[in-house]
Amino acid sequence: MALGPGSKSSPAAQTTSPAPPVVATVELVFSEAVVADMIRCAEKRPNVEDGGRLLGFQDFADSRDVPTRLRIVALLPPGPRAQRSPTMLFQDGEWQDWAFSFLEGMAPDLLYLGSFHHHLSNGYDQFSAGDLEGYRAFLAAYPQRFNAFLGVLLHRPLPDTQRRPDAFLAQHCRVAMITPETVIAVAPPRLTARPDADPLPYRLRSRVAELAGQDMPWHLRREFGPTLAALCQELARLGQSPSAAINAAQDITLHVGPNTAIFRTATPGRIAVRVGGEEQTMEIEKFDPRMLTHGLQPHS
Repeated sequence: MALGPGSKSSPAAQTTSPAPPVVATVELVFSEAVVADMIRCAEKRPNVEDGGRLLGFQDFADSRDVPTRLRIVALLPPGPRAQRSPTMLFQDGEWQDWAFSFLEGMAPDLLYLGSFHHHLSNGYDQFSAGDLEGYRAFLAAYPQRFNAFLGVLLHRPLPDTQRRPDAFLAQHCRVAMITPETVIAVAPPRLTARPDADPLPYRLRSRVAELAGQDMPWHLRREFGPTLAALCQELARLGQSPSAAINAAQDITLHVGPNTAIFRTATPGRIAVRVGGEEQTMEIEKFDPRMLTHGLQPHS
């Protein structure tokens, strides 16, 4: 998805379709630290919608092939290119997928379970039509056997900091499982918040905190894909099919004979061209692929 689930301003009428029996019995267990992260998120930007993706695990009973419990252990921020306004949040889904790839390496069973956001900036106390549309689009983009999306909406003013995390969820948030057909409210006793039972959730949240201060390498974003493809196509037309390499810093180097073109993560939007021992760095728009075959001088 180019953008993560977003919320828009118009309130949505909640459907009254019968709840699928499996989804209607799933228990939700939030890490208390995740609830604290939700509160901090809302306190940081109360005048615009803000939130993030909810990550966690599915627990299964021995005799069932569907989860009996969802454990929510981390809140993934909306990303550096998230768009916020008093009535809208569009998450930077491309960055979130990039960040999730690191977390998945730590916990292969980790899943996107849902999304959290707040309506403190506009006072809407329901999931909007845009919210539900985004959640269902997410289900379509990330198909899974358990076809339900967890939505958490903070819609009441922030509570006193001494409130229990489970009371915060039950009294200040709307918590629901969204399926392609219906919205199923979740409340105690199926909705609880508990301390972490093992160290893995803490390690995941620590990694999230590290990633939150980084942008993804610019050339991994889809918008730059055509630039790289056009460059390779032009070099092939010139009879110089390049070979490519990528290093630990996510720098991409294209080799054309003894010459190279380098896309460095540290200098987004620019390209370093090395020909005959001489190197020049320039904006991508000023780069001519023939520099790699005919030298660095301008070509008409």
